[in-house]
Amino acid sequence: MKDLKFRAWFKKKPTWCNQMFYSDEEHGLGDWFGECEIEHDERNHVVFMLYTGMKDKRGKRIYEGDIIKHDLWGNSVIMWEHGMFRGVGNEHDVTLADHQLKRSKVNGNIYENPELMEEHRHETPSR
Repeated sequence: MKDLKFRAWFKKKPTWCNQMFYSDEEHGLGDWFGECEIEHDERNHVVFMLYTGMKDKRGKRIYEGDIIKHDLWGNSVIMWEHGMFRGVGNEHDVTLADHQLKRSKVNGNIYENPELMEEHRHETPSR
């Protein structure tokens, strides 16, 4: 089984948290978010995004919440919907298949670059 990779957006600061670890307190394990120190009561201010397991045409990892720009179809927000990752765009949706990713690059994300996807401005990746 592959390790799952996440990144997290800490809405309160705002900043990215990488190399994080989280487990429940019931089992005696604490919370650790790499370079971000997050108190127990601040957990509701963290948005986790799963790595899709795929990379764009430049080799950059693609996560939920990323905005990818396809050479022909423009920007799409990466979301988990209907049991798969897909790029949801204003006019076209993009399947995350090799032949599409060879024509796509990560252009930003919904937290730092919401202007790239006006109609997705207030949405967060769903699971």
